[in-house]
Amino acid sequence: MQEQPIPQIKTLREQAGLSQTELAFLVGVSVDTIANWENGRRGLDWFERFIRLCTALRCKPQDLIEYRSQTQTIVTPTASSESEQLMQQRLDELKQKLLG
Repeated sequence: MQEQPIPQIKTLREQAGLSQTELAFLVGVSVDTIANWENGRRGLDWFERFIRLCTALRCKPQDLIEYRSQTQTIVTPTASSESEQLMQQRLDELKQKLLG
């Protein structure tokens, strides 16, 4: 019998102190997409494949993509500092946008 996947996105979002709107803004998707992910209506199969890809390659998700700046210098975000800075920047942008 195959185990049924149960999404943990809502729990993690709440622990991060984010609303669905804030998370949607940070991720670049609609609020409906976040709701669908949280309720397991859509996207879980993609998440499962993504997890299997990282497991097979023995890597972290951020290892899968390399970013290049205008000068073609390779920029690879680290899991903690750069990702947290980007999230804070996006949250600041969201606050500005929502508050006018």
